[in-house]
Amino acid sequence: MDALHEIELQVLQLLALVIGSAIVWALQKVAAWVGLKLDAHRIDMLNAAVDKAMTFGVTKADAVIRANGWDHVDSKNQVIDFALNAIEDRFSDTLKANKIDLTDAASRAILMQMMERMWPDVAARLSASPATPPAPAIPAVVVATPIA
Repeated sequence: MDALHEIELQVLQLLALVIGSAIVWALQKVAAWVGLKLDAHRIDMLNAAVDKAMTFGVTKADAVIRANGWDHVDSKNQVIDFALNAIEDRFSDTLKANKIDLTDAASRAILMQMMERMWPDVAARLSASPATPPAPAIPAVVVATPIA
């Protein structure tokens, strides 16, 4: 009877080890999946924050855009400057969640590159809006020919 009890105990211990390993493996997979979901959510929050900051930058750079037009580099740079200040003031929690520190040159450069990549989409969307400034007027060329 003792030998049977000993075998039964070993089988149960082995079964507990297998079940425990399966539970640990499943928890690791669930944690990884939830981590990916959280990372995607943080990235979406950062994209939304950058988009809102860029939109704010466009409203602040109105005079430069009126003078130079949407496709001028000064317009883009002015919008990005305003957007960097706005994102730091208004979305600091989102920056912290994404481990972006604007006092660090590398983090600031990453954020600026992100803004530069988003600029064409933001400019196209906002330039079509009736609330944004038009492109600068091109002076008309008048050719006068003397009458003989």
